[in-house]
Amino acid sequence: MNSDSTNDNYNINSIIGIDWEFILINNPIFKYLSKYELLDLSLTSKRLRSKISPRLFNTLRINNKVLYSQPNFFQHKNNFELDRLTYWEKIRLLSTHSFDKNILFKETQIDPFINQSAATLRKVANYCKVLNLYELKNSSYFLIPIATEFLNLTQFYIYNCELPLYRFNVILTKLVKLEILHLDIVQFLKSSEDSDLANDVNFPQSLKALNYERILLVITDSPQLNTIDFTYNLIPVSNSTLLGLPVKHLPKLELLSYGKRDNSQSLTKFLEINPQLKSLCLTIALLTPASLSTITSMPNLERLKIETNGTYFEEFNIPSSPNLEQLKDLFLYITTESDFNLINQFIKFTPNLTQLTIRTKANEQFEIFDKLVDSLKYFTKSTETRAKFNSITKIYYK
Repeated sequence: MNSDSTNDNYNINSIIGIDWEFILINNPIFKYLSKYELLDLSLTSKRLRSKISPRLFNTLRINNKVLYSQPNFFQHKNNFELDRLTYWEKIRLLSTHSFDKNILFKETQIDPFINQSAATLRKVANYCKVLNLYELKNSSYFLIPIATEFLNLTQFYIYNCELPLYRFNVILTKLVKLEILHLDIVQFLKSSEDSDLANDVNFPQSLKALNYERILLVITDSPQLNTIDFTYNLIPVSNSTLLGLPVKHLPKLELLSYGKRDNSQSLTKFLEINPQLKSLCLTIALLTPASLSTITSMPNLERLKIETNGTYFEEFNIPSSPNLEQLKDLFLYITTESDFNLINQFIKFTPNLTQLTIRTKANEQFEIFDKLVDSLKYFTKSTETRAKFNSITKIYYK
């Protein structure tokens, strides 16, 4: 008896696909419980759901693994094989879609999936605070409208996606609670019809942290004219240009990570109208006299992270500045000789650092830097971690 009971429990717990809500509603349990007991059971279920749902659906991550697990996902090529149809079946089907296979594909494959996804997510969207679109590439162009369901988002992460710029800006205007926006390897697409619209991302005024790295702009009509090939990633997006930061004041912004690799003026202009920043991350090649002058005039800047881009650049002499002395946390990820030459100057003007982190190669340049830091006597202790390929991370503390 006990053995059978144990096996039954094991079987029940191991079947993870059971829809318990469905069973409770449809099972003859109603025959054995009074109305008051059923009401109590229903209220208990409702209370449990109200407690669990906000935590269960707080964070949503959408990647290709999730999408391909859906049988009607529009990138499943076997879902759209017209060759399986007879000639007259194809004619009848195409005739209802202007005899255009791309229109047919959008209206029979993409739109139903988007509509179904939006309807499903709408039930839990209010609980979602963090949304992550990860490596969706071309499919994200059609999927991005579902983001309009998540009006309570506070964090939005987008990595390796291709998005319609105009529609994305419309979505951002609705995310009035958004505090963190992370854009990395994003290609914004504009159709020729939208070519006259501004080439700017419309950041919401609520932003407190912005990551803006490797952002490109492409003008193309491929999603409209070659929908099938574009969806299946058969058309490479080319003729892209770097999309700089829009010159816009974001009053609540405290952190900016900027990964653009050219020496455009957009960063300097952005910093000039957002001097309230407390934390800044940028590539070392962007430390020009003009940008450094702006950075050193920012009264609240406490943390600065400088990363290498692996290229040599024109060096210059760094002047002393009282504002550099207020830096508390400095993170350096540098490798080249020109990186070290500039940082060796920079470090001399930051005596009030409470923490200095350097990640580099354990070579002669690092040894010279390490001796320089010791001679400045800013810190009393340090930790050191070595990894593969002769890399080293050293953290200095007060």
